[in-house]
Order: sequence, then C-alpha cells, then structure tokens
Amino acid sequence: MKPVPDPKEPPRFKPDGTLDRLAMKLVMNPYDKYAVEAALQLREVLGGTIVGVSMAPPHAVDAIREALAMGVDEFILLSDKRLAGSDTLATSYALSMVLRRLWGKLGGVDLVLCGVESADSNTAHIGPR
Repeated sequence: MKPVPDPKEPPRFKPDGTLDRLAMKLVMNPYDKYAVEAALQLREVLGGTIVGVSMAPPHAVDAIREALAMGVDEFILLSDKRLAGSDTLATSYALSMVLRRLWGKLGGVDLVLCGVESADSNTAHIGPR
C-alpha cells in the first residue's frame, strides 16, 4: 500500500522540484484500496491472514490506519531515511526483501496483491517488479 498525497490538498514541493511528502497529508492510494478489498474478499472465502506492507515516511500512519480499519490483520511499515527518494527499482527491491522475511516468518506467502499504479506517479512499476 502506498500512501499518496491527499488530492484534496494542494501539492507542496521541495526546492529541487520533488514532492515534499513530509509537509503533505498522506492518504491510502485509491488503487491500493481495490487490492485491500480483493484480499478481504479472498480471506472471507479461503481464510488466511492479510499483511499490509508499505515503504513510506513515518507520518504515513493515517493511511496505514485506514488499511487496518478496512480489516487488514497486521501492517509493516518500511521506513528509513536512506530509502527516501528511492526510484521504482529500489522501492521494488526493498519491498521484495520485506516479502522474503515474511515468507520465512509465516512459512510461505500464498499471494501478493498490488494496486495497479500509484495516484501520484502513475508508473505502475512496483507490482510487476
């Protein structure tokens, strides 16, 4: 799940022209809501545990709370200053390492669901990578 800038608020930029995510309210990416809903429907039929994962700044907690309120069982927030500004390849790699650890902890991961793209960058790279 990617927290994205709230579309109801004007964007704020850093001097280098990139989005200043720390100065903006973040909400759950709308496309990721579809993935969460699909996971909830699958759990209803098949059982299991839904673990949400996000790589985001610490103040993305409100977006994470929304996923938990929808019914996600637990959530992992990967947040580190060294990850700030990561491109899609680095983000995909970092998230894959979280999945690798989950695999070891849970004894397997049956399915990974991702939103089709993020509402802020629209790259659609993370899921396929």
